[in-house]
Amino acid sequence: MVTTPLPTPLDLDAWFDLPEDELERHELVAGYVTMSPGESYENRRVGTRVMLAFHRVLGDDYLPVTDLDIVISEVPATVRRPDVVIAHGDAVRGAKRVRGRDVEVVVEIVSPGSVETDWLRKRSEYAAAGVPTYVVVDVRDTPRVAVFDRVEAGSYVDPTGDGRVGVVTVAGREVVLRVEELQA
Repeated sequence: MVTTPLPTPLDLDAWFDLPEDELERHELVAGYVTMSPGESYENRRVGTRVMLAFHRVLGDDYLPVTDLDIVISEVPATVRRPDVVIAHGDAVRGAKRVRGRDVEVVVEIVSPGSVETDWLRKRSEYAAAGVPTYVVVDVRDTPRVAVFDRVEAGSYVDPTGDGRVGVVTVAGREVVLRVEELQA
């Protein structure tokens, strides 16, 4: 019988030593490289609208960015690349990666291949990493937006809002995300 050896898990140094183009659509989960599903046109459009909503309220002090790695944990090494990250400009300007505690908001836009990951796994990971607010935008069958901004015992508790409108507070300013505006 022939067996295939299991891959060796990577640590953060080995992950960040990989060529940039190899990291583009990948995340590191418990030391193992995982491929993220490609974003559909619809998800990219929703992501752009999310970024514009934050920019309209927060201006240039807080930047909505994509292609930014969030270090979730060192051991086991886990690095996520959210759809949208909102952080103070000083924390992310020119950065390729940050810690969860250095950002204000992480937004994931659900894809058919990421339902469980976005709604469950990343929800617990971002809470453990110290991300103050986690937003899930799901414009599939029953469109909804969920804002997780309360952490108890290391996990986000039930989302605030009614699913049609989510309100995110950053630096005392409220950003309102309406499902019908995000998917229009």
